Amino acid sequence: MLKEDNVRLTISRIMFLLYTMVYIAIAILPVLSYSVPYVVAGSICLLYALFVFFKYKKYRLMIIFLVLLGAVTGIVMYLNGNKVYIIINEPIRVLRCIIPCFILSDLLKSGKKFKIFLWLFISAILLYIALNTLAELAQNDMIARLLANGEESDELMQYRMNNVAGFEFSYAIGLTFPAWVILFIRAKSVFFKVVSLIFAAFIAYYVISAQYMILFLLCVISLLIIVAVAPKRLYVKIFNIILVIVVLMLASVVLRWLATFNIGDITQRRLLLMADMFDGKITANEISSRFELYKNALNAFFESPIIGQSHSQAAAESHSWLLSVAVSAGVLGVGCVIAELVLYFKYFSKIYIKNGYILQIRNFSFALFIVLAVLNPIQYAYEIFILMFLFVPLTIDLFCNNTGKKYEVGKKNGKISV
Repeated sequence: MLKEDNVRLTISRIMFLLYTMVYIAIAILPVLSYSVPYVVAGSICLLYALFVFFKYKKYRLMIIFLVLLGAVTGIVMYLNGNKVYIIINEPIRVLRCIIPCFILSDLLKSGKKFKIFLWLFISAILLYIALNTLAELAQNDMIARLLANGEESDELMQYRMNNVAGFEFSYAIGLTFPAWVILFIRAKSVFFKVVSLIFAAFIAYYVISAQYMILFLLCVISLLIIVAVAPKRLYVKIFNIILVIVVLMLASVVLRWLATFNIGDITQRRLLLMADMFDGKITANEISSRFELYKNALNAFFESPIIGQSHSQAAAESHSWLLSVAVSAGVLGVGCVIAELVLYFKYFSKIYIKNGYILQIRNFSFALFIVLAVLNPIQYAYEIFILMFLFVPLTIDLFCNNTGKKYEVGKKNGKISV
């Protein structure tokens, strides 16, 4: 009887692993994410949401609440002129974003071999796409930006069919940069320090090559903050804080210095413009048109702040998830999205605290995510959720024990210490 139970358990875990691999491949690989119909991809995600709903009573209320939040946002958008499918699309989107957390919760109950296999699978996909993209960037340094503009030409589709990544993938792996830097600083194992440094350096190189200015700046700012707050020794922390303050005071000099490196024409030009802005020579609007887009979106929002307005060009051009919702669904829609994010963070935090993971990584990951939600339209960038909610915590779990001793993370006097 015990043997039969073990066989059933093994089969169920293998099925779970296969499902997770299919789910991740469809969400991350461009060739699949652009060829698999959205309805099919959404249905695959809903299967796991239904599984969690019926298996775990403790998550039912949260799932129902998330669906209701998405439905309310979708209904308001529909009333403001969006197509009727938005009423179904928004609840599906909300569930697709939380699925990686559910998968991680079940995965942590599996054996180490399953965890390692899935970690290697995700790492292989990320490396494959990144190398493909870097190879194309070497031929055309604008390709990542062209793939991000939403155009559907045959030429751009061919790049996607060759698994060359655009905006979603680039921001997803860029979002993991702070985690690797913190792991490098906090790791006790020399081996994992080297692994973390290699990952951080590779991601930094990719971010620079892709020439997404906001992503580049977020990585630089994250690095400065981490250098200041991550060290455990007080004298090191004080020295680093002073160093960061000096760097900030000399911002224009530092930006011009960074522009001397081979970081692409777009990034170099914008760094020099930012240096001029810090020197008071130009305004922010002269660096990027996105500030004008944000202003237009805010003006449109204040014209109809409660339920938004119909067919607003400002919503389509806002270049921001939260501002787009604010314009097209008003305070009601924004409130639903904020409640959605709070639930994500609450569930995300439970996993970190329960397993003794490094809370600084959780804090940086979610802080950057919120910044991106304001600055970019990331609501359908499911790659970000997979890496933030699944890959990074899985990495921490594999390279330190559950009490986090290698990273000096654990419980002291009943409290979580970091």
